[in-house]
Amino acid sequence: MSSQVGEQAVERRNSVSGARPTSIRPTTTTASSIDSIGKLTVGSRCIIADAADIRGNVHIGDGTIIHPTAFIQCVNENGKIVIGKDCIIEERVHIFHQGEGEMKIGDKNLFEVGARIESSTIGSHNTFECRSRVTDSVIIQDFTTVGAGCIAQPPPDWIPATVDQGDEQGPPPKHPAYTFPSQTVIYGDQSTARIWSGNGVRQADALYAKHQEHLRRSIPKEFKLKIIR
Repeated sequence: MSSQVGEQAVERRNSVSGARPTSIRPTTTTASSIDSIGKLTVGSRCIIADAADIRGNVHIGDGTIIHPTAFIQCVNENGKIVIGKDCIIEERVHIFHQGEGEMKIGDKNLFEVGARIESSTIGSHNTFECRSRVTDSVIIQDFTTVGAGCIAQPPPDWIPATVDQGDEQGPPPKHPAYTFPSQTVIYGDQSTARIWSGNGVRQADALYAKHQEHLRRSIPKEFKLKIIR
């Protein structure tokens, strides 16, 4: 897919949601300039542009599509990023994991241009709009939308759960995180969170499937694909 295709996709989604159109500069890629570093495993039917930068211990599930200039990095040699099935990761998305253990991302998640993801747990059927950010102190469940430019982070009055000294249940988690309920929408200048009704899920899923098929046809025509040995 060319950057023009990506821009058209963003404008199409914005026209449906009523959001302000986002200007995206076309990007040029050099097919051999970026390569995989570390251990990369890939499922079937994946489409990964050669100009995607994937580093560390990463698994990519069946059918996932990764655009040029996407950056996926697992820093810790004892960590791993596990990306589920049929996700779409657009240009300049940054998925970053620096802890031990797994960063788990579910199925059919859409990461739009410039989104930054640091959370170690993300469910399925979520949308992370352009330039949104998910911090490492939250958990995202299912059918959640983080709006353009918004930040998913704990509420100001949230206090992480603690365990009293000598409690038989043991020590608190190393990295306590705030969990957003499924069907959360984070929107506006203040990154306000609310719960949506879930109406229109089937229509959204059908549109997502059409978007995937379009990318499967267009990306191989426009870009060299990464060869996984």
